[in-house]
Amino acid sequence: MTVRYHTRTDSTIVPDYVCQNDGISNARPICQHLPGAALDTAVADLLLATLTPLALEVALTVTGELAAHAEHADALRAAHVTRAQHAADQARRRYLAVDPGNRLVADALEADWNARLRELAKSSGISVFLIGHVTKEGAIAGPRVLEHIVDTVLYLEGDRFQSYRLLRSVKNRFGATSEVGVFEMRERGMVEIVNPSEAFLAERMVNAPGSAIAVTMEGTRPLLVEIQGLTSPTSFGNPRRTPNGIDFNRLLLTVAVMTRRVGLRLGEQDVFVNVVSGLSISEPAADLAVAVAITSSMRNNPVRAETVLIGEVGLSGELRMVGQMPARLHEAEKLGFKQAIVPRRLRRGEPWPSDIQVVEVRSLRQARYCPDNTGHFGLGYEAYTHFTSPIRRYPDLLVHRAITAVLAAKQYKPKEKWVVLGDGHVRQ
Repeated sequence: MTVRYHTRTDSTIVPDYVCQNDGISNARPICQHLPGAALDTAVADLLLATLTPLALEVALTVTGELAAHAEHADALRAAHVTRAQHAADQARRRYLAVDPGNRLVADALEADWNARLRELAKSSGISVFLIGHVTKEGAIAGPRVLEHIVDTVLYLEGDRFQSYRLLRSVKNRFGATSEVGVFEMRERGMVEIVNPSEAFLAERMVNAPGSAIAVTMEGTRPLLVEIQGLTSPTSFGNPRRTPNGIDFNRLLLTVAVMTRRVGLRLGEQDVFVNVVSGLSISEPAADLAVAVAITSSMRNNPVRAETVLIGEVGLSGELRMVGQMPARLHEAEKLGFKQAIVPRRLRRGEPWPSDIQVVEVRSLRQARYCPDNTGHFGLGYEAYTHFTSPIRRYPDLLVHRAITAVLAAKQYKPKEKWVVLGDGHVRQ
């Protein structure tokens, strides 16, 4: 019999079994015609009835074999873990029994103990924490082989007089090493700080001279920290420079630039800089905040409370752009800051956040605060007269044009005679 398919009115295709060999060979009528749908259903039911017991038997047999193999594998793994535990305990007893004065043997036994612990961790699937000491330079005490055998190296940093702790990763085989966790030490242990920037600024005194807000990056997390600066007339021939939380050489560089390029007489002042909450800042993005905090303290002029300062200070007094600026500005915007002083960018990239006023300045002199210039950045001159609208008042418009020309290293020449700003000679 042969199969012939035809389409019904509902577009379904059904088979028909036809006996037409004799008709094809001898031109005789079809001897037999059967509907294929009912026949296929009957054949399928008979086939399933025959194969179902065999399939169940095969499935049960395979399940039993897999269970036996799993039990055997568990027994082998348990035996391997037992041997690893015994080897680690034996290595520990050997290390504790050695004379501490024999450092050569003690170091070898310590390395063997660490290797046994690593084998135990990999065979049992458990996590092993090795807690060690650090040297004065911040490196792990003991042989460097300890850092190579582990998967992750974590440093728990913090000032002993502060309750905040930073958990920093310096080696991580399973992720980035730029992540950092902020915790607070409490009675029940260390608790995670969900919003570290808000916690660091909680005790800030608003509108206090010598206080500035910087946005630093701890890994990929932006943090807002308060930087305090204080200047005091020195009582000695050599003025003091005392930093707490920033690099000493970085402070010397900033003070030298402010003295040479801005004109502040810091050679007669002791300078103290402190990063609140016991944090340590190593990136140059806090240079502008340090410089403004020192200037604010020296002139006894507070920085606007809703202003953050971000930028690196160069030796020529210029401000340089730092990385991840949009992330820093978004963090400041989220905490309610309304204004940010940043270096002028020469290449346009990602747009700044819309809810924070971004003021771009080119040099440290433009970002300097003056008593008569509160709220106007980029016009940092002591002789500058504050005005409200340069469009409404013609004298203020002339002053505005003159200062704009000075900032652009040009000279504004009006039609009439006038005294050039900063120069006592009358010119045409």
